[in-house]
Amino acid sequence: MFGILRRRSVGPTGAPQPKVDESATPVQRPHTPIIFHTNADLETCERAAAAGHFYHAFNLSNGLHIPGDWDLSADLARYRFPDVRGKRVLDIGPASGWLSFYLESLGAEVTVVETRGYGDFDVYGEDRYTGHQGRAPERRLGGRPIWFGPVSQSFWAMHDLLESKVGYVNGRIYEVGPELFPEPFDLVLVCALLPHLRDPIGALRAAHSVCATDGLCFATASTWVEHDATPEPMQMLPYTTIDRISWWLPNKAAYAHWFRAAGFQDVDVEDTLNYTPDRVVTLENGVRMNSPMLARLAHAKP
Repeated sequence: MFGILRRRSVGPTGAPQPKVDESATPVQRPHTPIIFHTNADLETCERAAAAGHFYHAFNLSNGLHIPGDWDLSADLARYRFPDVRGKRVLDIGPASGWLSFYLESLGAEVTVVETRGYGDFDVYGEDRYTGHQGRAPERRLGGRPIWFGPVSQSFWAMHDLLESKVGYVNGRIYEVGPELFPEPFDLVLVCALLPHLRDPIGALRAAHSVCATDGLCFATASTWVEHDATPEPMQMLPYTTIDRISWWLPNKAAYAHWFRAAGFQDVDVEDTLNYTPDRVVTLENGVRMNSPMLARLAHAKP
């Protein structure tokens, strides 16, 4: 199972480690957990929590804490989300859906785009993971077949527990466009995804194509050491044999350029936030998959 998690890791696994300035390392800030309301009883919630692997941790109104790889509430204030009441939000690659359900709780109309399995991933070279062809759909939504990505089971467990109305569309980020979504979105999320894409600029062009003219694209990504003023961006694949889906480790300038090259005009990549683990996740060889780290935020307007 941890091998599967590795393929969705937000960290630059396998990258050469720079000398770390302790003042720049991520720290866990004291925070009040976000509580998600559910009408389900504790036993039902416990069964749902055991149904699949959770990429995100959740705290429920009945007191249950569902462990996950990452605690997104730990540095939530630094996201600087706009007022989303009544707004259309697209979350591309939601994993267990923490941000999707959080923004829905704030009054947004949320739709997610998620892969149909590892066949939709930008994996380098030959791989033992296959696509959804020949595989029965795990669910149906409005008569449409739904195939699960690596952690979609946890997304749907939370969708049911929260009685959510978040919409769900199978697809790759490169397939996002006006043909799929004729009505643009006020907020487009591309979180912890861009370094894992063979073509991050092409992916952002897709996000740009469905972002309203007065909308906002919001993204997070691991980048090179934040305190180093002039690091070189790194192309990881095909030069690393450890992580087969981390293609890039951009510096701040390269990260901003991705958005501008995709057509965004007003790009802000100055802020960072902490990726805070909720639990320790390791591979069989002892390599930790979710060490605390810094991520760079992007707020980009068309």
